[in-house]
Amino acid sequence: MNKSSIDRSIWLLNTLYQAGSEGLSFEEIRDRWKLSPLSKGAEYPLRSFHNHRNEIRESFNVYIKCRKSSNRYYIAINEGNSSIVAQLIGVLNLSRIVSTGNALHAISMPHVKGGGEAFLPMIMQAIEHYNFLEIIYLSQHNAKDPNGERVAPLGLKNYKGCWSLLCQREDGQYVMIDLRTIKEVRPTVRIFKAVDKQLVDELLVENYGLTLENIPTQEITVKVEEEVAKRLTDFPLHSSQRLIESKKPYSIFYYNLKPTMEFVCDLMTLGAGLEILTPTNLRTALAKEARKIARQNV
Repeated sequence: MNKSSIDRSIWLLNTLYQAGSEGLSFEEIRDRWKLSPLSKGAEYPLRSFHNHRNEIRESFNVYIKCRKSSNRYYIAINEGNSSIVAQLIGVLNLSRIVSTGNALHAISMPHVKGGGEAFLPMIMQAIEHYNFLEIIYLSQHNAKDPNGERVAPLGLKNYKGCWSLLCQREDGQYVMIDLRTIKEVRPTVRIFKAVDKQLVDELLVENYGLTLENIPTQEITVKVEEEVAKRLTDFPLHSSQRLIESKKPYSIFYYNLKPTMEFVCDLMTLGAGLEILTPTNLRTALAKEARKIARQNV
């Protein structure tokens, strides 16, 4: 896609996303196009609209469908992809702003190295077609000399805005590679055998954060004060989070996940308004970490 095609795609995605599930008729889309600076006074032919729908589907895997009962167009969103579509549109808009330089003075970004997003299209294509990838990256234990190996890419995970690749090494071991550590990705034509989807989901979802830890999945209940409960309701820690009891002074939340060290650290950010009810080993781990921090800051 060239720049003008990308700009049209962003405009169309924004227009339909803001319309919500009700969608827009083509006549309404056409009228809004006339008001857009992109139109430069030109009409929006129906054929061009359908071409743009196809470009968006092929480039971003986002489907613009037509509801036959009302002949209105809408972005096909469900519970599984709603946040992904929203993030995609946000990233595309931010990318457009950065590329044009508009309003950059009003954007504050952390001073960090690139997050590896440039490798996403190649990785996603390899996942879709079961192609091995040759990856050169810096390991956690050796930040100077890059590792190079051939892996089977199984899935991608976004945690706090950072991407990680779940893959299987040739010796059968599963590993998560932080895309920020990747130096180079080379596609191959070699095909790998598909891994059980349930196992992939378990490795991606039940492992909290961007790491894989050899610990069992556990059922976790936490008791939190009212302010913390509001924070968790607005910004859930995990997809398994459920509110199982709510009273005026406190609420109890349930989780089903592998309590990695990243999970322990995120729980600590909730402060003194948190109490681990179950399991005991997580309660002990949190208390141990808190005591360690307290001793170092007396």
